[in-house]
Amino acid sequence: MKMPVNPGYWEALPEIPKALIEDLMDAARNAKIKRMAFVGGAVRDGLLRRSSNYLPTGTNDIDLVVEGSATKIAEELNKNIDKNRTSELITNNIYDSAKITLDGLIIDISSSRKEIYKFPGANPTVSDCPIERDLLRRDFSVNAIAIEIPKGEIIDVLNGVNSLHSKKLSFLHQKSVEEDPTRVIRAARYAAKLGFSLTNESIKQIESTISNWPWDWKQGDNPDKAPPALSSRLRMELELTLSIKSWAESLTLLKELGGLQFLDKRLNKEPNLHQQVRMGKRMGLSSITTLVANTSEPLAIAIRLGLPIHQQQVIKDSIKLKSLIRGWETNGKCSSWLPSQWSQVIESENLKPESIALTACMKINNWKPLIRWWASWRHVKPEISAKELIDNGWRQGPELGNELKRLRYKRIDNLFCYQMPGSQK
Repeated sequence: MKMPVNPGYWEALPEIPKALIEDLMDAARNAKIKRMAFVGGAVRDGLLRRSSNYLPTGTNDIDLVVEGSATKIAEELNKNIDKNRTSELITNNIYDSAKITLDGLIIDISSSRKEIYKFPGANPTVSDCPIERDLLRRDFSVNAIAIEIPKGEIIDVLNGVNSLHSKKLSFLHQKSVEEDPTRVIRAARYAAKLGFSLTNESIKQIESTISNWPWDWKQGDNPDKAPPALSSRLRMELELTLSIKSWAESLTLLKELGGLQFLDKRLNKEPNLHQQVRMGKRMGLSSITTLVANTSEPLAIAIRLGLPIHQQQVIKDSIKLKSLIRGWETNGKCSSWLPSQWSQVIESENLKPESIALTACMKINNWKPLIRWWASWRHVKPEISAKELIDNGWRQGPELGNELKRLRYKRIDNLFCYQMPGSQK
């Protein structure tokens, strides 16, 4: 029999169907879950909708914290609910967490836990605890508000509701940034998304922590030895921040907070970073790749972050291309090159098109021919096909290929010479 749902604060979470709450209660009973609560962004945004004129967009991502086994309650949901309502169950046995999509809502379920960091920036070791203690491990007080099921009562041990009303982001304790510097990335993201600002104490904590640099690893050390919060977790937070609608505002705040120093000190001084990332987005580049390309040691940082091999190769090719262009400039070769000559030298290096686009985004000298090649020149085909040449007496082989190239480059010049400096066409 379905247990009744106390209306309580559920009106703050209209995207959560009443039937789903009843399903969760049934699964919790079967999994012997003592207590459970919704927590995190959905609760934060729901309370904002309820108590102010701020209307954040609804979410399809719900966080659930349980006193007991998260994987067991997820398995109960997956076992007892119609398969048409659920998607594949994903579990993490290390942290006893699970993810399942139910009625179109992505539900992240975690066991309530306390975390201990053996050294700054490490992955934490965890142990069971009540929900109230679990809230203390989170990043900001506004994200540490829970709504208990089925009571519908707010659990707010850190005055997060007051922070919502004052539109302030506050770290939960004095070592928040030391334990996990990626919290600074999240601070910039939430502040931009919600229109909030950081408390003075939180800003001072960021500044003093960066100044003291409490992490054993530092830039220039073996990139494989960097702690997770300065490597894989940093990449994930940056990727998420650069993917949201307010990414530009987030990046501005991140620079102001000094948070880009976790990636590379040079980035905080790069004046054209926004323009480059924006240009990269238009060209289909990964924003994290564009960001890394501007650092002092792009390849080492790509390795440290664990970027995919393809992205590392794009960065490697871009470094090579920049070196080639510097050499061409020194020898005075490229100042009067035609589109066909640029095309020939670019294509002879067998570089990935993304590398050409990435190098163009950085607005180095002679970047315009690169972007023209990427956007137009590389797509040009000769006016006559290989079949037509063979029909006219050409034989298959290297000479046929060379003729097709010659005709293609000739057509590139005919179509695009007007784009080059000093052209009279």
